[in-house]
Amino acid sequence: MLTILAAASIVSPTPRPNVGKHPFTGWRRQQDHRHLPCVTKQLAVTLEHDGGNMYAIFVEAEVNADVPRDDQVGQRLQETVVPMARDGGARAGYWLRSQGGRGVAVVVYDSEEAARHQADQLKVGEAAPGAPPGITLRTVEVREVLASL
Repeated sequence: MLTILAAASIVSPTPRPNVGKHPFTGWRRQQDHRHLPCVTKQLAVTLEHDGGNMYAIFVEAEVNADVPRDDQVGQRLQETVVPMARDGGARAGYWLRSQGGRGVAVVVYDSEEAARHQADQLKVGEAAPGAPPGITLRTVEVREVLASL
């Protein structure tokens, strides 16, 4: 298990009289050298990854003009495709808004085996499971994740 600590800072242009720990949120106000309050909070993020390499499925799809509006596609993604990916072991997934008739998605898995197993269910030239009609898969590739933020 890996724990990452980060500090978020916000600088406000108006001075605040209550310098010190905010009683409700845990945010701490501090004065910076220019007499502007600087607000910081430590954030802890825990990643439970076994330390091996992660892999992603990279998907490109052709989106026909008769596909419903993006908000309807987004709702369908949330209701069907995202839960299917999660149930398949996905750690993260990003479905980008289509542009110029082309949709792109990247879904990350803990292992190459898990990514390949899910990618085998996606067939180039066919619709993705759970996708609305008019979306055809053009590229399905499994790639190693080299870096993440």
